[in-house]
Amino acid sequence: MLCLTSLVAPISAAELVMTDINLGIESLPTAYDFTLHDGTTTKSGSSEFDFGFGLSGRAVYAFSSPGANGAFFVGGALALGAYTYENSGTYNVAMGRLVVGYAYSFNDQWTAEVSPWAGIGYGQMFIPGNGVSGDHNVAGQVYDYGINFGATYTMSRSWLICARVGWQIAEADLSGEGLDLNLQQSGPTAFLGVIYRFGGAPPSIR
Repeated sequence: MLCLTSLVAPISAAELVMTDINLGIESLPTAYDFTLHDGTTTKSGSSEFDFGFGLSGRAVYAFSSPGANGAFFVGGALALGAYTYENSGTYNVAMGRLVVGYAYSFNDQWTAEVSPWAGIGYGQMFIPGNGVSGDHNVAGQVYDYGINFGATYTMSRSWLICARVGWQIAEADLSGEGLDLNLQQSGPTAFLGVIYRFGGAPPSIR
């Protein structure tokens, strides 16, 4: 019996559990293409924000089964993004996202995941005149989608740390004060955060 227990224990420890709330910081893609229309003329081009930083939180639940190391999961995320350019120019975004994915637990400490996502939100940009023209504010709807690849390390039954890298594609249609601005972004992202896991035990055998 003792021998059998020692064989079963490592397998049970690797069962996937994922009832998580996750909060962390994120680096965002800074390059973008734009089309700006002021009512009479249209200008298109490419540029880059000086800085792109995000704060993101998500809640996910995995459809685990007893003895399984991997499972699909689903959840939702809220993300805030802040960009700066040309000294006083700013672009702020708030997004709500649907997250799906698959996670695999290698042992009782390490878990890997792949997670596509898609979102919709609101963006607001301040365009400084820089002494050449007047300042402008434009705002409107933002859509984004992408994919993340992540790893999670368990520190205790309920607390974990995680890191993710991925690729994001976003499009914003902003308008205001006589301007119509379309922004298209695409580039890499990176996330580092902490997880609180409810329960923390493998699913019970029924």
